[in-house]
Amino acid sequence: MLDIEISDEVFKLLAEHRQGFETPNEVIQRILSLSLGNPTVIKTKKNRTKKEVISFLSDKGLSYENSCLHFSNINKAKPVFWVDIPTSKFDYGKCKELILALHYQEKIYLLEVPIAFFKENIDIFYKRTQQNGTDYITLELNQEFKDIKSQGSNYDFTEFLKARYEF
Repeated sequence: MLDIEISDEVFKLLAEHRQGFETPNEVIQRILSLSLGNPTVIKTKKNRTKKEVISFLSDKGLSYENSCLHFSNINKAKPVFWVDIPTSKFDYGKCKELILALHYQEKIYLLEVPIAFFKENIDIFYKRTQQNGTDYITLELNQEFKDIKSQGSNYDFTEFLKARYEF
């Protein structure tokens, strides 16, 4: 199934169809004629990979240690960013901060979260242990960067938002 973003013009046409003003074929013809003249009327949403994001950020002159960067596309089933962070990274010593690179609608949001923050506040986050014994905290950030999984605290990560880039 193709995941697309639809403009307000197309929503208006669909609403007119629902009210019985046009047949489905007439609506499709109008949508196609709109999109031929304006490629932003219908735009495919594309998930990105961590490799693509690192390359994109590098082109912007930004360089991050791969092990310090955690990446997530917005989830299609539930509009959240899922980020699993091994708690061993908090003692790792290589990163002073973790970079959360979050992709949504062709925008990259960069959050820079100090390791010290996670260490000092570890009890507010959802923790789990994998079968191999590795401990993680799981962030489930909504589009306002609030962790809706964080033991009921709904911690707001917007204070760590450092940049937003159009992909």
